[in-house]
This record gives sequence, C-alpha cells and structure tokens, in this order.
Amino acid sequence: MFPAVPSTRVLPDLTLDEPRMIAFTGATAFVAGLVRGFSGFGGPAIMALVLTQFYNPLSVLTKVVIIDAVSYLLLVPSTAREFNRRVIAIVTLATLAGLPIGTYLLVEMDPLVLKRAIAGAVAACVAVMLLGGRFRVSPSVAVHLAVGLLAGVVLGATYIALVAMIFFFSLPASGAESRANAVYWGIVLSYVLIATHMALGNITVDDLWRATLLGVFYLAGTGAGVWWFRRTAEREFRRAVLWLLLGLATIGLVV
Repeated sequence: MFPAVPSTRVLPDLTLDEPRMIAFTGATAFVAGLVRGFSGFGGPAIMALVLTQFYNPLSVLTKVVIIDAVSYLLLVPSTAREFNRRVIAIVTLATLAGLPIGTYLLVEMDPLVLKRAIAGAVAACVAVMLLGGRFRVSPSVAVHLAVGLLAGVVLGATYIALVAMIFFFSLPASGAESRANAVYWGIVLSYVLIATHMALGNITVDDLWRATLLGVFYLAGTGAGVWWFRRTAEREFRRAVLWLLLGLATIGLVV
C-alpha cells in the first residue's frame, strides 16, 4: 500500500496516474477529510505531511489544494450561519497580500528544504495551539492584519493554514464560530491558490480532474467528520488531532 521511500534526494512527482499512487493518496485523503470535517482544520496539513515523505512538495501541495477544495461542498452549508464576517474580511484581505510571497518561495525553494519547512511550520503552530492561549478580548485590527499577512506567506509556501487556524481558535468566540471562520477563510484562499497555480502552469487540466476525483475520498471523510462533530465533545478530539499533527511533523523533520 505504501509507496517506497526514494533512496535518492530526488523525490518523484505526485502525478496520480498509477493505481498504487491513487490508492495511497485516496486513503490519506479520507483520513485527512475526517479530521477536516470534525475540527475545521488539519486536513491539508495531514495530507501534506504524509505525501511529502514520498513525493515532490510542489506536486503534492498543488494536488492537496484541489482535494481540500472539494470539502467545502459539505463544510459551507454546515457553517453558513456562524462565521464572523468582519474577522473574515480583515484576515482574508491581509492573507491575500502575503500569498504571492509564499507562492514565490514554493516555486523557488529546494524540495527537501521545503519538505522540512512544511514539517517545521506545522510543529511550531501545533506547539502554540497545545499551549492553549486565548485572547480575553478581541484584538485590534492591526493584529488581525499582521496575522493575516503572516498566514498568507506561510500558506503560499507550504499550504499550511495553521497560522490562521491558531488565530481563529484563540479569539474570544465559540468553537462553532471559530470553526466557521476557519472554513470561510479557507474557501476563499483555496480557490485563489488553484487559480494562481493554474496561471503559473503548476496545475494542468489533467491534474485538476484527477485530484477532484480523489476529492471524493476526502469528501467522504469530511462528511463523517461533520457527523461526528455534531455528536462528540470537541475538546478531546481536537487535542488528539494536534498530537497527531505534531507526531507527523516530527517524522517530517527527521526522516
């Protein structure tokens, strides 16, 4: 089931044109979708951390952004009444400003350096989330803008959205509102990233339909995660997700 880890420093591209590659990516997408549907975050990070162990990061991240975009078919209806429009507008605009810097780094960085950068970004973000700090009052617009700008750089370079997720889940808001903010910020950035990489030639029409079809596995996991979210105490599961991400990030840093 698992692809062989390359013995050289050159990682092959994730082309989604071989049965074993498709099966492995589909299984990874289902598990990641389960996490995404429940918590509102973590799905893309899981796919990125697992798949970049075996494949070129640029080829992985451009597929992950397409697969993750499919999940919004379920996530948007389940969060439509709960997101904070003001917060989303400010953070999203700042993120869009930082995105080109991150996209440039993604295209220009050495693949193995980028693989380590992805793992390091996840580990740092998860460590902050595990500390559990929260704002007691809503921070200023300047803080919203600064976080959004940083999130854009990190997102463009690694497709790791956890910088924004940390911010949304640390605001003085309910878990449902934080989850909704994460979803609506993500949907805007996902489609911007897809359009950007198509314009740059990093995503072809073939990539688009193959990754979208694999999004069915992710969508199935997302549906199960949404169902689970409505019936389970979220705190315990969210901490389990964070420890899973930290474990995967550690593997990514040392392997």
